[in-house]
Amino acid sequence: ADFGGEALAKKHGLYHNMFVDLFHKVKPELEFKIYDVPQGEKPTRADECDAYIITGSRAGIYEHDKYTWINDILAIVLNISRQDIPQAGICFGHQVLALAFGGEVAKSDKGWGVGVSSYQTTDSANKNMVSLPNEFSIIAIHQDQVVEKPPAAKIIASSSFCPIAALESTRNNFISFQGHPEFIDGLLVDIMNSRIDSIGADKVERASKSLADPTNEEAIAKTMLEFFAKQISNRAIQESVA
Repeated sequence: ADFGGEALAKKHGLYHNMFVDLFHKVKPELEFKIYDVPQGEKPTRADECDAYIITGSRAGIYEHDKYTWINDILAIVLNISRQDIPQAGICFGHQVLALAFGGEVAKSDKGWGVGVSSYQTTDSANKNMVSLPNEFSIIAIHQDQVVEKPPAAKIIASSSFCPIAALESTRNNFISFQGHPEFIDGLLVDIMNSRIDSIGADKVERASKSLADPTNEEAIAKTMLEFFAKQISNRAIQESVA
């Protein structure tokens, strides 16, 4: 859903490559195919991939008049879901999935959430998600939030700043997180500094210091892969008895 901008991409690499690097840490044999939806790329068939991940973006999910491709990505998500193929969303992707399946997204009156953020796993979390810790920390940078979950989704992680920090829906076949498990420290610092007037210097300073805190990005990657594996297995069982 974005490449990060020329300056950031040149220095830190493309967003999608950060996901590739993260997932290869926990499962090196995974293969990836990249679709640049803002440039008009999309799967010709939903079953081209076993699962899909929607990345973050500089766009706001409600800016579909400015970014017409947002309507495209919502349509793609719904088409993939109709084929019962699992999806995951990160930050903007989390919001895309929430909106696509009946939730609501809005700019938070709490302002920006930036830095290493801690979340608590809720009682609604799927107990089969063995890699999802009871509490986890990952990098976050956002001012938009999911403010109402989709009817068929469960909130699986929360914080006081971001009550709907992660979602899971076996019916709609997705899992999503507001934070960025794929981000590296230097990228966050550069993004914050480029938006310091909007975020605020004090908040940027606190967020920069928080980067010394431990994070659980590999646990989140494993959790997404476990969700994919379970949903793919369930689909195979259903097809075998159909």
